[in-house]
Amino acid sequence: MGILETVGGIVVALVSGAGGAVLLEVFWKPRRDRRKAATLLLAEILLNTELLLMQTRARQARPKSIPGDFHMSTLAWDTVSNALVELPAEVLKSVLLLYNRYRDLNTFVGQFAEALRDVDANEPGSAVRLRAERHSDVIIDVFNTSIDSTIDHAKKLSVTLFKIAGIKPTGEMDYEAMKAKVDRLFEEREERIRRLNQGRR
Repeated sequence: MGILETVGGIVVALVSGAGGAVLLEVFWKPRRDRRKAATLLLAEILLNTELLLMQTRARQARPKSIPGDFHMSTLAWDTVSNALVELPAEVLKSVLLLYNRYRDLNTFVGQFAEALRDVDANEPGSAVRLRAERHSDVIIDVFNTSIDSTIDHAKKLSVTLFKIAGIKPTGEMDYEAMKAKVDRLFEEREERIRRLNQGRR
């Protein structure tokens, strides 16, 4: 029996027996976990990006406010936390940074609400109230700046996650088209509110 036949027999035995399970565990499972993690993260990042784009539109009408119900989702992060180590190091670093941005954005909601309470609790024109007003302005400025940088970060990372997940985007990722969609959603929302108000009269 030749050496090739011997080696071939060993490989067949490994794949067909317990060794096959080991090979699948070593080679196939990490790839499967990597694709699963990328797919779930990508879905959440696209959702959060659309919400952020909606906020960029909303702030044009109310530039000095942060919605009390503003919230960036981190459910996918919690779900795939054990599989994140399967992502390439640079991708994992980028994901970590992006989700830190999401958490920071979420904290601004509470900070702004607290600043507004400080404003309302003090007399107009008082030094304490002026400080509270400046503090609220700083929070809004950082919040808006963070939104813009988070959108840019998500756009770049999502391209990489599409490749890792093995998903082909349906056409080029057109964020201008997404913004137009957001505009339509806001117009529809305003129309529903208008009709609701008319019905209450």
